[in-house]
Amino acid sequence: MNRICSMFRTGAALALAVGVAFGVSLVAQESSTPPPPGSAGGEPRLTAAEVAAAQDGGELTVELAARALRQGDAAAETAAAIVRHEWTELPAALFDAIADEPRACACLLEEFAVAPRPAARNWAQRQAERSKLPRDVRCLALAAAEIRPTGKYADLLVEAAATNDDEEFGNGYRTAAWLLAPRDADRLIGRLHAALLERDAEFARFVPFFDRMSPRGYEHLVGLVLSLPPETKGPLVHYYVQNEVPAFQRRAADALDGKVDLEPIWLAQAEKLLTERSRVDRLLGVLRDDAASAELQQAAFRVLLAAGVVEPAMIAWADLSENRLAHVREILTAAVGTIAVDQIIEWLHDDVRIAQVTARALLRRDPLEPAIERELIALLDGVVATTETEPFVMAVLQRGSAEAVAALWPGLRRSQRFPQYVDAIARRRAPFCHALLLAELDQKLEAEQLRVEIGEERRAEQLDAVRIGLVSLGDRRQLQQLVERARTSRPAFVRRCTHWADPVGKANSLRLLSDAATVDDDLAVELITWAATTQDPAVEAELEKIWLKPELTERNIAALSGLGRGAARGRLITALRAAVAAGPLDDRHEALCYELVSTMSTPLVRADYELLAELVLLLPLGDPERDRRRAARWPDGRFGFPLAAAIAHRLRGGDPELAQLVFARFAAQAQEHPEFGAFAPQRLVVLWRTLVPDPAMQAAIGRATAAMLLAATNPEGTGRGAASYYAMQATEAVGKFDEAIGHARRAITSLLRYPVSRRAARIHLGEREPALGQDPWSALAARPFVLQARAALAAGETAAGVRAAGMTAAVRRALADARKLAGRDRATLATITELENR
Repeated sequence: MNRICSMFRTGAALALAVGVAFGVSLVAQESSTPPPPGSAGGEPRLTAAEVAAAQDGGELTVELAARALRQGDAAAETAAAIVRHEWTELPAALFDAIADEPRACACLLEEFAVAPRPAARNWAQRQAERSKLPRDVRCLALAAAEIRPTGKYADLLVEAAATNDDEEFGNGYRTAAWLLAPRDADRLIGRLHAALLERDAEFARFVPFFDRMSPRGYEHLVGLVLSLPPETKGPLVHYYVQNEVPAFQRRAADALDGKVDLEPIWLAQAEKLLTERSRVDRLLGVLRDDAASAELQQAAFRVLLAAGVVEPAMIAWADLSENRLAHVREILTAAVGTIAVDQIIEWLHDDVRIAQVTARALLRRDPLEPAIERELIALLDGVVATTETEPFVMAVLQRGSAEAVAALWPGLRRSQRFPQYVDAIARRRAPFCHALLLAELDQKLEAEQLRVEIGEERRAEQLDAVRIGLVSLGDRRQLQQLVERARTSRPAFVRRCTHWADPVGKANSLRLLSDAATVDDDLAVELITWAATTQDPAVEAELEKIWLKPELTERNIAALSGLGRGAARGRLITALRAAVAAGPLDDRHEALCYELVSTMSTPLVRADYELLAELVLLLPLGDPERDRRRAARWPDGRFGFPLAAAIAHRLRGGDPELAQLVFARFAAQAQEHPEFGAFAPQRLVVLWRTLVPDPAMQAAIGRATAAMLLAATNPEGTGRGAASYYAMQATEAVGKFDEAIGHARRAITSLLRYPVSRRAARIHLGEREPALGQDPWSALAARPFVLQARAALAAGETAAGVRAAGMTAAVRRALADARKLAGRDRATLATITELENR
């Protein structure tokens, strides 16, 4: 039994804490470790492929399935998935064959817990009652049998949560708790409270229960919270506040009114309750009370601050607290605009850290009072501004009066940080800031002295920063100087110019492009990028010359980026299409592909979708050998096709209907291409995977290109399951039900059978949330039978013109099978009901 139970050890359980929500089974995680050598029960070991092949050949008998389940490895998981998703009938003989094998039972219950099968409920209930089974397995059985947790079953769940035996705490308990209905979770409150009081259990283990409770359930717990130990109170209070439980808020209000004892827990986010002065005074009294606990005082302080209250008693308490710096910072953060001037000045003369915190907070005090301005300037008198004094400088520059800034300004010129101070003034955008910067350019007497003290080069950099500041304020008279100096500046400086002077203008752009030919690559790239901000035929002609130079460098790419955003874009697309038609692309046209994709404007128009479809579907056929090499190097479709990933990023947020229409047309053209046999299906898998954040676009592109992937040469079978799933949707949409049924069955075998396929299932089908009635895996399992019913209904209407009264036997049988497999998926069950009522 120890060997059997080892699968439920804490390591595996913790690794699966989130895994259940994604449909990852317990045995799937175990299967990453090779099974022990030898045989199970004297029988030769089976592989997952052998189990699947037997199912496909109609030879997966009860005996063979039971044998696979007993192995407890990937073959067992495959057998369990087949039984759950593909067997419409569940023979009692299968359950009998694994009755004495807890590991086999756990493997099958893992599937049924998330997606119950009606025919397995009685068997699952019997497993829940088997005291010799580990509690974790019995919890899986509870979920599989859909038993409401009352009586002994409720005790089982709570005991599984409260146990300190790591072998008994794992995925089964979490699954059962995750699937609880709120009303059932509420009924466990008494047991949970007793367990938290009487046992040395970690509160974190009970979190799945609290996640499922209703607001009314939380109300029942309010009266119990005081009796719980401190380590449990905190998390519970967090739940109360998060769910805005009225009972908790009423109790907190009573505490603030003095009707019950005031304890820290009642002050959690209680700022909304400070609607009366008496409640504020009660909390201020706590801060003055030396007998009050530190925890209570801290809670009172935080609530007052959150309510925007700052009074002398709070400042006095903060000044005497052990964590004075943090508390002063909190006061300043909450209410710097209302603190008395004398207090601000006192803190400015305090410990260096307190003074710096105060100065930084003054950036939110507008305007600064003259007394505060005077203190700041006095503190900076004769000091060369550095990182340590920057908060004081910035307070004056960003919040001070024109007079205060003018008084401080001369002393800043000797600081290494002068360009940052210029930037701060420019961002302020007050009228006097423009005059101040203009005056800085006119410095004569002091300028000569500065050049001697700080050097010609540094002074020139300062003046360049001033010119950028003026341009950012809309004064472009200094732009010519910036352009002239750009060829001797640093790349980062030119990058700032590009940001503020966009566009730079025709004459200046031509000058920048001329200078770019005389400087090193890093600076040239920035000059070309700045020049490209101007949309003008003459500028574009020069950019095109750079782009067409024989050697492909960063300069060419910078020019191309500018061309891609201008009138030359149409010519570039024409050139690219000609290159695609001519055969394999060279490096220059490869770069052109990426630039044309990245420079597309939004929203995309039809021509954009056509270009994207052409690049991802037709372009590869011009270099068939390259696609063959890529497919061989990256056979799983996770990497190796960066252009496909870039195109998917550009498609996100677009129009799914238009995208599907365009991509379907180009996919059909690709299949007619003489080199289609070389097309790498992995390219489409990358495209689909990258579209996961936009499910609507992912499905649209999947439907448009599924047939293309299924027709491609694909010995590895990469992406066939997803392609079958999308092809099912596409054919169902046009009423080709027989084809859709075939695609659905192939999707099931590819996506739902194997442990290694579950990642692909999550990517393409979506996440499982059965507690919310969302289980796309069960929906897919039921889909072939839903499609059979739709096909039979459509055939009956076509043959008879008007349907005869009642459903045909074929429709009833198909819908009955669909209901067996639909699990907890609410949409599928609703569809079945709708078809039954036709």
